[in-house]
Amino acid sequence: KENIEKENNKNDDIYYFKNENDYNIILKITYPESILGLTRTIKLLNGNETKLNINSNGKIILNGDKKIVKNKGFKITNSNIGNIVIHFNIQPYSIKDFETNKEILKNILL
Repeated sequence: KENIEKENNKNDDIYYFKNENDYNIILKITYPESILGLTRTIKLLNGNETKLNINSNGKIILNGDKKIVKNKGFKITNSNIGNIVIHFNIQPYSIKDFETNKEILKNILL
């Protein structure tokens, strides 16, 4: 595995690395995001940034789940292009987090 770049943000919640032709992203998310879905800005290989919108659609994201975006990874030849592989890392949930998201979680559970 080859380290590409570590995003230097306040939470260090995005980590990028290369594995063969694939552009891998380890994305730390909160417990509520794993239930409700999330939006994050990620860097693409061409240097541009794009918003990543992941809707839960009733499916909870589990720790270790992956989302694959086909043919957006490293290009070796015109017919051999890797993928973007997003690995989800669910962060521990604290009482403070529950208080912040209490109303949203209550609406989901009712």
